[in-house]
Order: sequence, then C-alpha cells, then structure tokens
Amino acid sequence: MDQTGQQATQVAGKDAEYQNSGIQEQKTDYEKAKFLRDLAFHGIDKRFQNVTVFSIEHRLPGNENIRRNWSAVKGYISNIERHIEQGEGLILAGSYGTMKTTMSVAVLRHWLSKDKGGGYLVPMATMIDNLYSMRMADREEAARYENRLRTTPLLVIDDLGAENTAQDWILSKTDSIITERYNKMKATIITTNQKPRDLENTYGGRIIDRIKSSCVYLEFNGASERKPLNLEDI
Repeated sequence: MDQTGQQATQVAGKDAEYQNSGIQEQKTDYEKAKFLRDLAFHGIDKRFQNVTVFSIEHRLPGNENIRRNWSAVKGYISNIERHIEQGEGLILAGSYGTMKTTMSVAVLRHWLSKDKGGGYLVPMATMIDNLYSMRMADREEAARYENRLRTTPLLVIDDLGAENTAQDWILSKTDSIITERYNKMKATIITTNQKPRDLENTYGGRIIDRIKSSCVYLEFNGASERKPLNLEDI
C-alpha cells in the first residue's frame, strides 16, 4: 500500500472511532436533538448530517476524477492539524453534483471531532443574506456573526459565485472577510462552480491570488452524481 493509501486507511479508521457522528448512532432522543443542534450550529444541515470520511468511503462513485480528488482531500484530512495551524485550505471547483460540498462537510466534521477549535460551513448566498438582514435588525448580532466568519479556525464557503454581486458592498465585504482570514492565517475551504477566470472577473485578481496561494486547487468535472426523483418514489 502506498503512502496515500496508508493515510486514507488511517483517516477512515480514526473517523470510524467517531461513529457517534451519525444521527442513527445517538442512543436517546435528547442525544439526537443535541447532536442535530450541534451540527446546525456549525452550519451542517440535515442533508449532510451523516456525512463523514467513513460514509464517503462506502459510497464513492466510479468517476475517476471524483475518486482522484477525494484521495487528495483525504491527504489534506490526514494532516489537518498542520493545515489549520498554517491557514491552508482547499478550493473545490467545477461541475455541480460532483460531491464538492459533501467532501467539504467531511473535512469539517473530521476537524470538529478533534474538538480543538471551531468551524463553520455557510453557503455564500446565505452568508450575504445573513449579513444584510442582521445588519438591518440587530447590529450587535451582525457584528458577532461577522466576527465568527473572520476568526473561526476553519470556514467552509459553499458555492462561491452563487450570490448576487450586483451591489458593491457585497464584493467589498467578501474581500474584507477573505483578506482578514488570509492575514490571520485562518484556513478556508471554498466550493464553486466557476472557473478561475470567472472568479477573477467577479472578485478581482488580488483576492483570488490570495485564495490560491493559501489553498490547494482541485478541479472537478463530469456529469452530476445526483439521482433524479422518480415517479415510483412518490
């Protein structure tokens, strides 16, 4: 077995030790409710509540590009403490439905299982909506939320580029948050359907250059792995 394979086995083994990470493993209704609240606090909603390194290993599709990228993500996970300490993240970019968000959740779950610091996953469109609505309703709450985005040890920004960037404050706020995380060496994972040139055209070359200098870029391609809901399933 090569080094990557050994790392993958070690990671999956450690993840298996954390099997109470799955909702079905909780013994009481109280434990289940607390587990779901904890996940939601970290931005992990119901659809992803059972995603772990272990679960992905057991349902990985045959797509070679996805498998190759998953191997790289596992390499990141196997050294996650060093990567978080050095502010190093990932950019998972490319086609929709290729498990980019799922892999990001697995990374976040593995980091949270170590209980060495916080982490938060937020869809980009939701982040902008929250910043706007909180600012209108309660400036102190907005300040606390924004501080969390800027300082949490691991921030997963899901679907960068999906937000409406027509208003200048959105680009300015995004620039400010990412730049501060870069300067403070806070690890960021980004998923996006956009190509590098599209990201540069939207957010500017300077900020994208900072992201790329602190994140490993993985490109996903191929058809979506999501299965349509069939009539017989209704």
